[in-house]
Amino acid sequence: MMTPKDLKGAVVYYDGQMNDSRMAVSLAVTAATKGAVVLNHTSVIDLIKDTTGHITGVTVRDNLTGETYHVHSKVVINACGPFVDAICKLDDPNHRNLIIPAQGTHVILPNFYSPANMGLIVPKTKDGRVVFMLPLGWATQSPVQPMNK
Repeated sequence: MMTPKDLKGAVVYYDGQMNDSRMAVSLAVTAATKGAVVLNHTSVIDLIKDTTGHITGVTVRDNLTGETYHVHSKVVINACGPFVDAICKLDDPNHRNLIIPAQGTHVILPNFYSPANMGLIVPKTKDGRVVFMLPLGWATQSPVQPMNK
């Protein structure tokens, strides 16, 4: 337990939070209502290019059936989050990675472990990790429970 004599300083910062699953579903539903074809359980396995090298579509694999499809489009957007580099390498095998993935453990604690509506950060532990404790609006009274990656 930290005592006041051990305290060297503190920082208050603000961070954004979102429910990424809810946002992904909301974007897919909105896109579908605007006429987009929405695919799930698919992977981009190749890029389709015209004679000038402009990307005009993608080849996708249905991960449930193994079938492949060519999808043509006026615009192709690489919005693959942590997988963005894999798609960039389909275009340029020499692409240098933009993303350095990190992984960690998520534990939900009751809200009395942190100040109201405020997170805590330990910028460097003895073993070199960074520890965040962020309030989650939907989980402020939840018991301790491990969350899957």
